[in-house]
Amino acid sequence: MGIALGLLAGIMYGASDFIGGLASRKSSTFAVAVISQLVGFVVLIALLPVLPKATPARADLLWGLLAGLGGGAGILFLYQGLAVGRMSVVSPITAVVAAIIPLMVGLLLGERPSVIALTGVGIALVSV
Repeated sequence: MGIALGLLAGIMYGASDFIGGLASRKSSTFAVAVISQLVGFVVLIALLPVLPKATPARADLLWGLLAGLGGGAGILFLYQGLAVGRMSVVSPITAVVAAIIPLMVGLLLGERPSVIALTGVGIALVSV
């Protein structure tokens, strides 16, 4: 299930980044980023009835806040890069860095992926 969700997330992120990059070439990067985040918020609100109930702890909310700030800044930088640079250069660089950071943090926190998982990561990074 994790692999399927990862593939689905990759498809959705790739498509939305492509669309956002094209829109940023014609409009303000900031406006495109704000609209994309608002649309994402509306989709989340619409999905709330079918998502499992949760009572997040204060620490969970803080991590969510930090993730939102990082994600919002990342979208601004990505869309600006796509607006002024070549998609064929900006997108792979973004993908590799976005893959390496969680991998490195996981390793630093003691996660030990299997040889098969690390091989898959290596192949994925080289393929980008």
